Amino acid sequence: MPRITFLGVGDASCPEGASTSILYAGRQTILVDCGPTVPQPLCRVLPDPDALDAIWITHQHADHCFGLPTLLLSFRLAGRKRTLQLLGGQGSIAFLRAILELGYPGSFNASKCYPISFSEIEPERIIVVQGLKLSTARTQHRVSNHALRIDDGDLCVCVSGDGKMTAASLRLCRQADLVIHECQWAAKVTEDHCCVSDVCSLCHEANVSRIAVVHCNNHERAVIADEVSRNLGERAWLPVAGETCTV
Repeated sequence: MPRITFLGVGDASCPEGASTSILYAGRQTILVDCGPTVPQPLCRVLPDPDALDAIWITHQHADHCFGLPTLLLSFRLAGRKRTLQLLGGQGSIAFLRAILELGYPGSFNASKCYPISFSEIEPERIIVVQGLKLSTARTQHRVSNHALRIDDGDLCVCVSGDGKMTAASLRLCRQADLVIHECQWAAKVTEDHCCVSDVCSLCHEANVSRIAVVHCNNHERAVIADEVSRNLGERAWLPVAGETCTV
């Protein structure tokens, strides 16, 4: 059964510094998002530099992608040989190339580094990556954010990244065994982040089996946990950094 490790569960201002990132280990091993706090816990959980198959970046905010240069350099220095796939939504390739070059200029040139493959997935289209079906949809966020659906045989996991639910992201999550979704606020309504009522609507409308609530404002985390439990019961929970679960 696929195994999920929550490398971090916080937002950009989390005092523990654990920005939201998920390691999916099933037929393939995929890292979803890589903020600056992610490389160290990932390398502890996954010490083999060749073990990671792909990285999906949901969007361009720092707490979701600024750890990429450090992580990829650590793989190179540890002797990685396999091709690493960097995946994202439309328009991601240029940004990912730029952030790697800004982080460590020249360090990822083909003459020095293991192969790095860049791919973009168009919204609501399915691609097959070594046995996994991957599809994506835009959420409503101040920068372009693409939620990810992973179909692994009969099992399905969705990861929202940031942003409020859209009709497309609702369709993406339908009948999922597990949805990992941001919930920045308990009740505050904003244009680019979810509150508890948004998460509850998604859970019911998409008929989700379980939902893990992440990326919470630290000052409201306890209230969010109480409200999520009251409205969704055992279908939902707020994981902590380092926690694992099976799908």
